[in-house]
Amino acid sequence: MHNYGEIPDDFPIKRYFPLNKTLWRMFRLYGWEFILAGYQKGMDFFGYEVFKNRLNEAIRSAREVLEGKIENPEKIIAFTLFPPGGYIRADLQQGSMKLLYGESVDVSYVGIRDDKLETSFILNGHLEDGIPVDWWMIGPDSEILDRKHHKYGIKLRDIPKKFKGLEKAGWKVREILLDIRNERTPHWADSTYQIGIGYGSMIHVAFDLSNYESLGRVYDMFAAKRVYKMPDVGFAYLPMPQLMSMITYMERPFFILRLMGMNTAHKFFTSCMEQFAQDFLKREIPEDWETNIEGVWKKEGIPWPIQTLGCELPNYKNNKLYDKSDFEWKYPPGKNITLADIDMTLEEAFKGIFYEIDHTTEVGSVDVKKSIISTGIGRETVFHK
Repeated sequence: MHNYGEIPDDFPIKRYFPLNKTLWRMFRLYGWEFILAGYQKGMDFFGYEVFKNRLNEAIRSAREVLEGKIENPEKIIAFTLFPPGGYIRADLQQGSMKLLYGESVDVSYVGIRDDKLETSFILNGHLEDGIPVDWWMIGPDSEILDRKHHKYGIKLRDIPKKFKGLEKAGWKVREILLDIRNERTPHWADSTYQIGIGYGSMIHVAFDLSNYESLGRVYDMFAAKRVYKMPDVGFAYLPMPQLMSMITYMERPFFILRLMGMNTAHKFFTSCMEQFAQDFLKREIPEDWETNIEGVWKKEGIPWPIQTLGCELPNYKNNKLYDKSDFEWKYPPGKNITLADIDMTLEEAFKGIFYEIDHTTEVGSVDVKKSIISTGIGRETVFHK
């Protein structure tokens, strides 16, 4: 097993590494060179190809729900525009998004490469009356990243290197992106404008195989500095939406519960992964596929919601843990959910599964297969009840 000390001291976010559970697992198994090689490969693919597919589907599904073309939206999980590619019950999307983000709003999600501290990709989405209507993206090779700040003369791609801390850099990034937003969509120039800025390794949220686990990761990034005493936050909204600001100051279980209530009325969902994304991982990063995907679904299992809420994270304030590379995430006892419990193949499970299970369901107290409400996402949903 590889040790924390092997991570170069000049790696910009070395201290954060063990906070990213799946990335830390891969480092322990395969070492630093493996992690370094995967940064650009994974960010380029998941940061563009997967998001492109999901955001287009988010807009189509939302439109058809409004038009009444989709029946039983309370049994359907759809993709969200904010955060990109997240999950929400189709009938809750409009109300929850308006409550969190406002009536007419753009949010640009800015991914910073962990190793170079460069702006790597920008994904902008627009909500109108809580409904996703438009999106655009700037990739790592775009000339737009060479655009300079009007006051400091620093390129957009280089701002995170020049200003210490995500929030300080983020405000400078926002000043450039606000102009770009207004140039691209002048008809929305008066709409609220926010950015969400974070380290690109947050892409590993794709390896959190349930909606509860993924919201736990989001909390950890928000709370990195305040709760875990990291040098800085791992993700920030600028400016922070008022309701989100209140929720992020809750303890981890209550943060998850509050947002899960708004997203799925607390119902459990195990993540989808498109076939082309599965093929990419098997071909390009088979170690990630075998460890974080296949190994979890077949052997380790996915925690029940009540287990995610009861998870005890390592004490990241204790320097001795770093010396020993001893970072254990302690879940309450009980058998996790595996493919055997749902009687499906891995390919079938990755269509996405929506369950009657929620945060009050005790581990093992229900037949998991019989609790399935539907499988699939948006317009491709198949009802089981």
